Amino acid sequence: NAYTPSLRLLQQEALILEASDLGEINNDIKDCLRCGKCKPECTTHVPRANLYYSPRDKILGTGLIMEAFLYEEQTRRGISVRHFEEMNDVADHCTVCHRCLNPCPVNIDFGDVSMKLRAVLKKQGKRHVNLGTWSSMAYLNATDPFTVKIMHKTMIQMGFKAQRLAHSAAKYLGLLANKKKKPPLPTTGKTPLREQVVHFVKKPMPGNLPTRTTRGMLGLEDDKMVPILRDPNKVSEDSDAVFYFPGCGSERLFSQVGLATLAMLYEVGTETVLPPGYLCCGYPQASTGDDDKATAISTSNRVLFHRVANTLNYMDIKTVIVSCGTCMDQLLKYEFEAIFPGCRLLDIHEYLMEKGVKMQ
Repeated sequence: NAYTPSLRLLQQEALILEASDLGEINNDIKDCLRCGKCKPECTTHVPRANLYYSPRDKILGTGLIMEAFLYEEQTRRGISVRHFEEMNDVADHCTVCHRCLNPCPVNIDFGDVSMKLRAVLKKQGKRHVNLGTWSSMAYLNATDPFTVKIMHKTMIQMGFKAQRLAHSAAKYLGLLANKKKKPPLPTTGKTPLREQVVHFVKKPMPGNLPTRTTRGMLGLEDDKMVPILRDPNKVSEDSDAVFYFPGCGSERLFSQVGLATLAMLYEVGTETVLPPGYLCCGYPQASTGDDDKATAISTSNRVLFHRVANTLNYMDIKTVIVSCGTCMDQLLKYEFEAIFPGCRLLDIHEYLMEKGVKMQ
């Protein structure tokens, strides 16, 4: 029952790859040397539990899945549902941290490959539905201040508190697994529900978070207003004007980060322009495979930023500030130099270093 492809079948495979979304994924992983330098860096690779989920082995698995697709396309057997299950398994075991890129000698970023795998599954209607992902996306997609307030109260405040109580109860009852205990068996596929619950309560969620979002605390939730923050005692004609994009992480989830960023910009005498209303950069949607939503968000944001730039054309904005790594990744695609001519995109820490701010 061995299957040996002929040259004609190889031609058919090339046509199928060219006409399908798998072709781009194949181009991303085809240069893998199987050296394994990515394995020690990977967040989801635990040698004693799941060698399968290192980037190198996930590349091997992705290649095998693609071969199975091509074989069934050519032999007209019909695509097996099992292949989509395996593809979900590979795509789900990636945190999209991009740590595997630096040690790779051929510059394969399996974080990007995972995002493309999820996009293919989403397009085919085979993406696994996850309650946590669904609720998170619903919160990040919300732009109405009242909706954001309700979801922040229920999900962030009450949800985090409930998780911390569950952690305390599980710790008191001795239900949490010993961190130094070896995994019982190699694990592949979907984690059993009991283990998911134990993992969820193993580490407590952060406490003492602000009870409101950054915009809520500052009273800047009106999406028809462009806020400009500055200290009149420090601002002069030579002061910098920056555009700060807080994103959903620094504005809704951990609003103390956005508030601290604004406070530091205020302290160094910078005029800080904020975008109107609650916005998301589009990276969370892209990372879950929802390319259509991510593209719609990015396009809408870029149009809005052009309108802001036209309205504030009297301000010489030369720097766009972010306080979130994923926002930086996504905003690099926004072409800000065409929105604010001659501007640059910087992390808040880089900007503060330029201003001579140091730790005491």
